[in-house]
Amino acid sequence: MIIDTKLIGKRVKEVRVARGMPQMLLAEKCDISVPYLSYIECGKKKPSLEVIIKIAMALNTSVDSLLEGNQTTYSGIYEKEIVEAMYDCSPYEKRVLYEMLNSLKDCIRQNRSLMINELK
Repeated sequence: MIIDTKLIGKRVKEVRVARGMPQMLLAEKCDISVPYLSYIECGKKKPSLEVIIKIAMALNTSVDSLLEGNQTTYSGIYEKEIVEAMYDCSPYEKRVLYEMLNSLKDCIRQNRSLMINELK
């Protein structure tokens, strides 16, 4: 599995900012340097599992929320299952499912900030 360090860093920064926590305080709580935290947030450094756990604990969030999205880095991971799920659908059902999927995707993307607020 390819680890998307930019995605992890983006999540760390989103949660940190949502919590109103300065980099210096988070770095101190995690016993890492501010430059190292900055590199993590920019996706330039790949944090160890130990550091990810420390960051999650300091931000009072789950490791899952920081790693979310990495399990789907490979674009074909769910394509086979989607095709199989739609195999026995009528053309009408396929169209409805397609419309629902697009609507759901748009809703998820538009409400991402709500998810971040829930992590508070």
